[in-house]
Amino acid sequence: MNANFGMVLVLLLLAPGASAQVYKCKGASGETVYSQDPCGAGSEPMKLRSNRAASESAGEASNRAAVYPTAGMSDAGIAERNSLQGEQARIYGPLEARTQAVNRQVAELDR
Repeated sequence: MNANFGMVLVLLLLAPGASAQVYKCKGASGETVYSQDPCGAGSEPMKLRSNRAASESAGEASNRAAVYPTAGMSDAGIAERNSLQGEQARIYGPLEARTQAVNRQVAELDR
């Protein structure tokens, strides 16, 4: 599968209100292939999920009201911040844990 097809697939999946059907199929050599056309008899389209619920609960509304005035961030900004924090923890977490372990060992040796 070439990179352009993958990018088109991602855009189709993320496009709001997209009404195209997507089918997940097995290719000739066993690879996964996504198609707009049914793969064979009895093929059913994939169920695509939205990133957001159709309506907002009272708790989500109160959280939004509390966060926006203090942080001045949109949904996209909050999602980006959360993603960045998660990646930083994934990347730097093991290094920080190792640093703490070394510092404890040095403190033990200093005693």
